[in-house]
Amino acid sequence: MNRRTLLKALGGTAVASFVSLSRTSSAADGGRELKIAVQDLKNTLEPLREPALSAERIYFNIFDSLLDYDPTSGKLRPSLANAWRRVDDRTLEVDLRRDVQFHSGQELTADDVVFSFGAERMFNSKNAGYGTGISNFGGLASVQVVGPNTVRFVTKDPDPILEHRLAGQASQIISAKDYLGAGSYDAWSTKVIGTGPYKLDLLKAGEFVRLSAHGQYWGGVPSYNSLTFRLARDTSARIAGLLAKEYDIITDVPPDQIATISKNPGFEVLGGPVNNIRMVMFDPSDPILNDRHLRLALCSAIDYQTIVSQLWNNKTTTTDGFQFKEFGELFVSDAGAPKFDLDKAKQLLSKSKYHGEELTYRIMPDYYPLQIATAEVLQQMWAAAGINVKVEVNETWALVQRQPGRQIFDLSSTMWYPDPVGYLVQIWGERGPIQKTWTGWKNDEFNRLGRIVETSLNVSERKAAVAGMLKIMTEEDPTAAPLHFLAQFYGASNGVQWRPNRRTWMDFKPVRSA
Repeated sequence: MNRRTLLKALGGTAVASFVSLSRTSSAADGGRELKIAVQDLKNTLEPLREPALSAERIYFNIFDSLLDYDPTSGKLRPSLANAWRRVDDRTLEVDLRRDVQFHSGQELTADDVVFSFGAERMFNSKNAGYGTGISNFGGLASVQVVGPNTVRFVTKDPDPILEHRLAGQASQIISAKDYLGAGSYDAWSTKVIGTGPYKLDLLKAGEFVRLSAHGQYWGGVPSYNSLTFRLARDTSARIAGLLAKEYDIITDVPPDQIATISKNPGFEVLGGPVNNIRMVMFDPSDPILNDRHLRLALCSAIDYQTIVSQLWNNKTTTTDGFQFKEFGELFVSDAGAPKFDLDKAKQLLSKSKYHGEELTYRIMPDYYPLQIATAEVLQQMWAAAGINVKVEVNETWALVQRQPGRQIFDLSSTMWYPDPVGYLVQIWGERGPIQKTWTGWKNDEFNRLGRIVETSLNVSERKAAVAGMLKIMTEEDPTAAPLHFLAQFYGASNGVQWRPNRRTWMDFKPVRSA
């Protein structure tokens, strides 16, 4: 397979499992407000600044990218760009759709695209979203206007999946005039303006976010007049609100509460596993957890299948390590995942410098379904191996991440597009948040292999590098244990026709054919 053929094939890679269910409500549901209760609500909606699940479920309806995925075939399709072509293995040109309006009434231009990927917003080290920009688009050499409606992307090295980057996280297009008019990055982050089917109407920090329909949306008529995402942290309060018809949809229903909702006429539970791995993290910057034998012991002491079967009632599955079947020909079938082996855990512990010191496991209450129950089970599993862990409940992510003392904590990580770069490199690589923000973990060999995966056009070479990265993550130098695929369940009134899919955000965009 030559380079051009490979690049063409990657540009049309199928990702049907992203969209296994109908993704949006029908027009017949229109004309009213849809009320959604959520377990967490961020105070800003700038995609670069807020890569968390609780923010992306909202802002993907505010913004569009140049490309996106067809809900039926799962292949890349036009969005704000109505055509694209490879010039060479480092250069991609896109032609913009005409007559697209931002929520402010400004018309989309090629200059807006250049600005969206430019130094002022994406690569300004003073901005809170700098790390996300670098992680996703740090390989860009330039973005240039080459015609009234044509933009050229040039990368520093060959990039086999640039098309997928333009449909993924951090690729949202903004208005340069509206961004600059906001006065500052912080001000913009609370008053974001995009081209999507819904525009930000009101953000009341700690209470709710209300979106209203964008009447000039290029992709069709939005199904609802407005969407209101209201904070209700307590699971029981969300369920009670749903059954009392205060909410139309509630997020993050634990599996043990599915029957509570389903047994009531007029209500149902939707959803299932998504393209995200729920993990428990070990920070090797801590002087105790710096010992890789201890981290390997922590991984081996976990009975992954018991967590899935006993806590989740088999409504999700264990993982194949840190990878997804959507990797296609780059999926490493014999890579293996961490396995429960209590004897091995004890042997590894005997090789470590650990002498019974208390480790702190910080969690937030019910940010993830079954979070407290999972933490308590893990605490018992580690105790059986001789590892002393204290569970500490914190109310905010900032408290979980505070230093000194960050040792063990919960996290999940999303596959942004169907290629190892969209997960292993983007999340775990040298420019990604695991190494830059969330832990003190770094592995030079892992990063060397990541550069091969990110720039090589040889499938065999890329797959071998992926296998090496996975081995480091599970057998040699772990910084996390992949507990299971995250499952997202929603309680809903039977009158709501919206359906979730394998992606992690709530997609209310109108169905379109092109």
